[in-house]
This record gives sequence, C-alpha cells and structure tokens, in this order.
Amino acid sequence: MKLISIIVPCLNEQEVIPIFYRTVTEVLDSLENAEYELLFVDDGSDDRTLKVLKELKKKDRRCRYLRERSRYLCRTHPCKRGLCRADGCGSAGSAKVPWGNVPDVGDW
Repeated sequence: MKLISIIVPCLNEQEVIPIFYRTVTEVLDSLENAEYELLFVDDGSDDRTLKVLKELKKKDRRCRYLRERSRYLCRTHPCKRGLCRADGCGSAGSAKVPWGNVPDVGDW
C-alpha cells in the first residue's frame, strides 16, 4: 500500500482546519487500500493556526505540520516545502477547497 501525502498550505486558518480535517479524513478513511498523511504548512499565521495544528498532531499520527515564515516571498513556497517533506505521493491543495469527491486511488 502506497502512502498518499496531502500538503495543505495554511495562513490564518484556525477555524477552517478542524472542518477540513474532519471532512478529508472521513473521505480518505472510506477508501480501500489507501494510507495517507496530512502535511499542513503554516505560512506565518498570526492567529491560533499553529496551536490548532499542534493539537491535531497530538490527536492523529497521520498529521504533521511545518512552520514557514515565507508569506511575503511567494504563494507557492509553502507547497514546495511541503512536497519536499512529504513521505508519500504529494498532492497540494487548500484548506478552503471542499473534499466531497476524492477519486478512488485504485491499484497503484
């Protein structure tokens, strides 16, 4: 079974992250033969995003986070950093994108 890495860039997403986590894990847990990790990349948030990510990591071993401070460099930097640190096949997304329809990973 291959590992799917989902990279999630975050900037001041303290309220969105729990909703995203609940939604995406519900969908991914329903897939057969799919193992995954969620790699959140906090791009210098000044709200409680980092605290939410730390709590999530304690709760679920599939969740990891990186703390970036590149928000003034470029918007793609957090995704690139996440892909470099991912353990599985990467897919960059956004915490604001609904995950209602994740394709079946099928046979790899």
